Amino acid sequence: MRYPLTAVIASSIIAVIVFSLLPSPRSVMASNPDTAAEPVSESSTERAADAGVAILDDTQDTNETGEPGVMLAPTLTLELTDGSQLKGRPSFESMPVKTSFDRVDVPLTQLQHVAFQKHNKAILHFRNGDRLTGQPLISQIGLSTLGGMITVELEHLVQATIGGKVLLSDELSEHMVLYYSFDSQDDGVIDLSGHGNHGVNYEARYTEQGAVNGAYAFDGISAFVRCEDHPSLDLTEQMTIVFWVNPGTPVADYAAQLLYKASPLPKRDAMIAWYYFGTTHSAPTAHLSPHLTVDGSWEAVSGFRGDPGQWYHVAVTFHREGLELYKDGQQINAKQTVGTLATNNQPLLIGKGWGKHHGRAANAVMDELMIFNIAMTPGQIRELYQSQRWAVVTAASAPPSQPE
Repeated sequence: MRYPLTAVIASSIIAVIVFSLLPSPRSVMASNPDTAAEPVSESSTERAADAGVAILDDTQDTNETGEPGVMLAPTLTLELTDGSQLKGRPSFESMPVKTSFDRVDVPLTQLQHVAFQKHNKAILHFRNGDRLTGQPLISQIGLSTLGGMITVELEHLVQATIGGKVLLSDELSEHMVLYYSFDSQDDGVIDLSGHGNHGVNYEARYTEQGAVNGAYAFDGISAFVRCEDHPSLDLTEQMTIVFWVNPGTPVADYAAQLLYKASPLPKRDAMIAWYYFGTTHSAPTAHLSPHLTVDGSWEAVSGFRGDPGQWYHVAVTFHREGLELYKDGQQINAKQTVGTLATNNQPLLIGKGWGKHHGRAANAVMDELMIFNIAMTPGQIRELYQSQRWAVVTAASAPPSQPE
């Protein structure tokens, strides 16, 4: 349908249309494990695309190497001359522009935002800092929203900001057994994988300054998230754990725990014990290192130093032949192992450990925690990192350019 200015004014009730699959679910929070409320259940069809991850169409289910894919779909946020705002999926992949020297078709994935001016002129701001001024060779922008396809004439636009949404193939999403987006104060501990592994928040603080949208900040004192044990978390043959972490000041002690699913003596049965080493450990301070129990043997992958205040995309994969550790999409360490991963009936703890010697809380901000029941390939992990990294690059802080 056409979308003239009069319709824009009349449509203030859709001033913000978020491109998503479903509305956000309800929250689960508590202040004490003994009085924790039962997590709400949610069917596998109620995945929230607003969290930053959605499911690919059947026609887009593999990457360039034929593996179950991770892709990025551009999104647009349109600022209109009457102050309205619209968000959705664009109907085109590139912006055709006539410049003083040639016609240029600029892929949307290269752009940060486009400022529209009078006399059919536009300034294209690239993600690398470049700018290009020219005449758009389109007269309108089509946007797919929850309300259907909307067409906006360029004369009614002030600015278009290009974002992105990470998309998982159907096949890859079927192997996801836990996904915490931490995207809002109310909904950050809902499991968006469809397996019902909802968490309960004990004093972790929501922050808007996440790696992908919002995140949860753990204070290193008492804050943590607890997810009860579930058969879907018994991953004996293969596993991938991936998340973003922004470490704080290391503890003045042996170590704190970022993730922990084990008994108080983790060497016996650890599915995961992800250490953030403190100042009294023999290893270098502030190293982040995952540990697991494989056929009764305590196995660790050498970690890396995390600088406080810096976001890192980290992943560990397990299969019957070994472990691999990834940082920012690249494998940095590996260890050969033979056997199956230990299982236990302990809860998964995020932000602290369990027991007297391993219960130290971590000072860190965490985001986009995902657990898969397969060992993701290096290509899939690289694509997930690159897609999330692209999607979270914010537009320039300068105010929108007003029409001349």
